[in-house]
Amino acid sequence: MRRSQTSGIAGNCSCCLVPALILLAIIVAAVIGVAVVWQSAMPSVFRWDYGHHHHYNAYHDGYEQGNKLGVDYARRGDPEPTGQDLDALALREADRLHVRRDRGQWIEGFRNGFTRGFEEFNNQASNQQESWSAISREAGFSAQVRAHHGVTSRGQS
Repeated sequence: MRRSQTSGIAGNCSCCLVPALILLAIIVAAVIGVAVVWQSAMPSVFRWDYGHHHHYNAYHDGYEQGNKLGVDYARRGDPEPTGQDLDALALREADRLHVRRDRGQWIEGFRNGFTRGFEEFNNQASNQQESWSAISREAGFSAQVRAHHGVTSRGQS
């Protein structure tokens, strides 16, 4: 280091500042690099990563797709595929949608969603049928009462 001619204090020259800034930049880069490597490596060791959520997401996506298709099958009145037929349908849908990641989880979700959607639609349809039957029975009963008492549609006898 050279002595400054004006104040006589060492370190006022740029020859010391440049290496110090370079050293500081290297330290900052090393800390950032270690943090990135730590973040990418350690979660998988401790099972903190989001990798396990991919299984859930694949299952959930398959479930949603299967549920929609199950409702469509039930709405059309098609018979519910079971066993190997449902497995084949799930594989065809996975191929059609180009499911590659966590395919087994997706297919499992699809099968469960399909079954659930098919059953729920049929349950709703049977409940609606029962409601309409009850309404028609009441309407039929009211018509019989009106006919028995001689009441016309205008309410006059």
